Amino acid sequence: MIHRTIAHRLLPLAAGLALVAASGCGSDATSSQTSTPTTTVHAVPARDLVSRQDLRPPTITIRRSDPGQAPGLVFLTPKKVFGAKVVPGAQGGTEIIDNQGKVRYFAPNKGHNVANDFRVQEYEGKPVLTYWYGRQIEGTGRGYGVILDEHYKRIATIHAGNGLDADFHEFRLTPENTAIITVFHKTTSGGKKVVEGVIQEIDVKTGKVLTEWHSLDGVPLSASYEPQELRKGSFDYIHLNGADVAPDGNILVSGRHTWAIYEIERHTGKLLTTIGGKQSDYKMGPGAQTAWQHDVVSLGPDLYSVFDNGAGDTGTQALRDYSRIAEIQLDPTKKTATLVKSYKHPDGLSAGTQGNGQLLPNGNMFVGWGSKGVASEFSQDGKLLFDAKVPKGDDTYRAFKSPWVGLPSGSPDVAAKVSGTKITVDVSWNGATEVRSWRALTGTRKAALTAAGRSGWKDLETGFTVPAGSAKYVAVQALDAAGKVLATSDVQTLSR
Repeated sequence: MIHRTIAHRLLPLAAGLALVAASGCGSDATSSQTSTPTTTVHAVPARDLVSRQDLRPPTITIRRSDPGQAPGLVFLTPKKVFGAKVVPGAQGGTEIIDNQGKVRYFAPNKGHNVANDFRVQEYEGKPVLTYWYGRQIEGTGRGYGVILDEHYKRIATIHAGNGLDADFHEFRLTPENTAIITVFHKTTSGGKKVVEGVIQEIDVKTGKVLTEWHSLDGVPLSASYEPQELRKGSFDYIHLNGADVAPDGNILVSGRHTWAIYEIERHTGKLLTTIGGKQSDYKMGPGAQTAWQHDVVSLGPDLYSVFDNGAGDTGTQALRDYSRIAEIQLDPTKKTATLVKSYKHPDGLSAGTQGNGQLLPNGNMFVGWGSKGVASEFSQDGKLLFDAKVPKGDDTYRAFKSPWVGLPSGSPDVAAKVSGTKITVDVSWNGATEVRSWRALTGTRKAALTAAGRSGWKDLETGFTVPAGSAKYVAVQALDAAGKVLATSDVQTLSR
């Protein structure tokens, strides 16, 4: 059974959060909340790091951060929107922030590759970081899945099997240590060039394909809402973009272009049920039909959530003028699908592409608003508690929140210089989530350094000054909340 893949080790967030007063009410489709949260809690000033000049993490602006949030850190993959203006020196990649927007970890994309679907999952009973990495072209991708341990060391790389390429839309681990991935496969059907959707379940350790389902085995081209004239070349008729394992062991799959959810028998790959769209096996109740949706997630027996985009790309049919998270309850006996709950952003955001929802352990709902580049957390009664936005011109395919303890294997990076009677110290330790303060050590001999000053952790890089005296050398220690030394940097020689 799988409901959620959440790390079990809780991470206390950084102290001293700046909080703003709550406003508004519920956020579902029937909410009357219309006010826009505008108070900026924290936005990291854009600047080059001194200790890590290779890193330029995108600035995430926090527009709301109120009490009641679930514990954890936020996981994003900022990337340039197709067609957006190129900002010289800007980087995208995998990024972890706290609920003030302060960066705990950032790994930039390289070349034309991008990362998507960055989150905490479990592998072999331990929390791990996972993401998809590769080339993304016109809404599809060709790449592979990556698993990192708590030291940010790659412990597994997962490729699609049978000569296919893993698409970026889904990379989900299961308790059986398998991975469920999506594949976009060009083929022909009825004399037409089409793109069918493929689901593979792969054994992570061996790379063996355990299950493979092809959408053309049961889902005809006529089920699509996608205007063929919008796509050059092959007809992307189904566009699989999400998958999860239900409590009964079957796989739930989202078809964006067919407005439907499919239930696949996990071991045989047989199509069992179609929910929604033109050929639904269930009668869709008021508000239960979704359009151009993403990210189907099992919430329990016959209960699932989807990110309902509502409207697709320019020129496609729209079902509503806003996006939402929709929770749908199925009645297998009556064959009915009922909308039990939904979450709508108070700004009425309409994301034409991408998006996801994550039910948090305390019952809150965390939402990534896809092409809008916004991530939000809602209380169980629909109150907006957290709202963040990536830089203009960027978006993030999905957004997640989870506890995470990162313990980098290397030592902190330090840049130090003497300015008059002071030593300016800039220190970072990328990915170290437990650092709460820094302590500088100085001296005239490398082997005899003593404490010279201390500073609280400020961001991915912390800058502070200590007295110079006659010091010739400096090192910096990373301290946890109890003052325990987590690591010590290499000793730096000071120049005067």
